[in-house]
Amino acid sequence: MTETTRTTVTLTPNYMDKIEELVGAFATTKAQVISKIVEKFFDSPENLALIENLRKEKKKKEDQRIKEEAKNPALIDKRITNVLTSANKIPIDSFLTYLKIDIEFFYDNLPKLKEKYKIRLVNNKIIKIK
Repeated sequence: MTETTRTTVTLTPNYMDKIEELVGAFATTKAQVISKIVEKFFDSPENLALIENLRKEKKKKEDQRIKEEAKNPALIDKRITNVLTSANKIPIDSFLTYLKIDIEFFYDNLPKLKEKYKIRLVNNKIIKIK
């Protein structure tokens, strides 16, 4: 038997009437009718572009949330401290990826970061000053 996951769906009376009309013709229960409709939606080639756009939008929102969370000063402090304990020359791209911040935020805060962490930016590398 196929593995399944259960959920609860709330529909307006108008949609529930349509679901009930399909019981017996499309499937034997309301849950099966809804399940088959959902399966047909996801399997339909016409819906692939919509589904892909929704996935992209979700990814974009998630990336934005992560970038906003990454701007938390305590988190930045922890990550910079971690990386500087084991490295003294870090490519800027790797540094920004690890911090999960964009280059604009980094440059806006560079003077503070340079002073606080005793770092310099040389040839696109973060250099720890000894």
